[in-house]
Amino acid sequence: SGDSKCYGYVTAPKTDTLVSAYVRFDAKVASGGGNLRWLLLLDNVDQKSGNYDQNGIRLRIPQNLGGNSDLLAWNRDAVQDTVAPNVYAGGEQAASTVKLSYNQWACYELYYDEESDRLQVSINGALVPGLVLDNDINTGFDQRWLESHGGNFPIDLSAVRIGFGGSPGTTFIDNLVVSESPIGCN
Repeated sequence: SGDSKCYGYVTAPKTDTLVSAYVRFDAKVASGGGNLRWLLLLDNVDQKSGNYDQNGIRLRIPQNLGGNSDLLAWNRDAVQDTVAPNVYAGGEQAASTVKLSYNQWACYELYYDEESDRLQVSINGALVPGLVLDNDINTGFDQRWLESHGGNFPIDLSAVRIGFGGSPGTTFIDNLVVSESPIGCN
């Protein structure tokens, strides 16, 4: 239908009570073509207003990237095109992340730590440098993100949701595990 508010997700258990955790899952996104608006949605208490579609931290595919389409980046709808890494800049920023492979299973492992205000994602066992939010404006690929949030972005998660938002689509999810220790993809 093209309704941008179409969504479907599962909520990872225990993430509302854990200060830091690893959330590992396998996912296969069935179709491309710009349908996916997010694969991971993290409800952040400091940003939460009850409308997760506007205020969640999303691991998503930014739109209108031309040749860099299907790159994964962190984004919040309320901040429009502010993404980490800044895939709109191309070059090193775009190279620091990965393209989503459609119709193929991949293993994702999210790590969050509310005490150090850190988020990171590994895919198929490899840390993706561009998907690390470390709250240090001097390191990594989150400078534009931090500048857009006043120099610091507090992580205080109330939920981790896995699925899709955007046009109608299908995302398959399997092997969801939440742990206080690294899980890995083996």
